[in-house]
Amino acid sequence: MSESVHRYPVRCSWRGSTGGGYDGYDRAHEGSVPGVEAPVALSADTAFRGDATRLNPEALLVLAASSCQLLAFLAVAARARVDVVAYRDDAEGS
Repeated sequence: MSESVHRYPVRCSWRGSTGGGYDGYDRAHEGSVPGVEAPVALSADTAFRGDATRLNPEALLVLAASSCQLLAFLAVAARARVDVVAYRDDAEGS
């Protein structure tokens, strides 16, 4: 049996200066995935002086877990021929 290796390359990029110390640098950065057209605007959580209008790594982690759960549920339902017509998960991490 042949096993597949799944790879998920991503890129995070930032430009600026940390020369002014912790309070002085911009947390805004971009994340991208090869083959996906639009980059994602990212920042730190507001608790770490980030921009509240951008996604942060903590929210993305919770979103990724929620998305995995959604996709796993739909796959199980589809294999069992259960007709799911809507799904919503209001997840929260802490």
